[in-house]
Amino acid sequence: MDACRPTAVTAMCGVRVYPETPLATTLLERGEVPAPEALYEPWFYFAPEVREGLADVVAHAARERGNWLLPGMKLPDEEALHARLRGRGLKGDLWRFVSRLRLGQSLGGAAGDAD
Repeated sequence: MDACRPTAVTAMCGVRVYPETPLATTLLERGEVPAPEALYEPWFYFAPEVREGLADVVAHAARERGNWLLPGMKLPDEEALHARLRGRGLKGDLWRFVSRLRLGQSLGGAAGDAD
């Protein structure tokens, strides 16, 4: 991805599990989902072989690069970025602004204005 120099990267960890699917049933039977209600919010399954540490590795890579978005991981800097962009009246696809703003770094001067 680095060689492509993308505007933004949406990276996902794990497999999204939806309620009332065969995968959800299997994971509930194995006790890998805390309760059926947990699946009504985004819930991602990680295979045991990669479960430990994978999310941390991907989150670290996202913070280093600044233009990776990680839906479902609720990174505080990503949520703060979106709030700041929306607060400045920006609408639509916020990922278009990510390469200019760099997640986890100063947002001064975003969208042509200064803090």
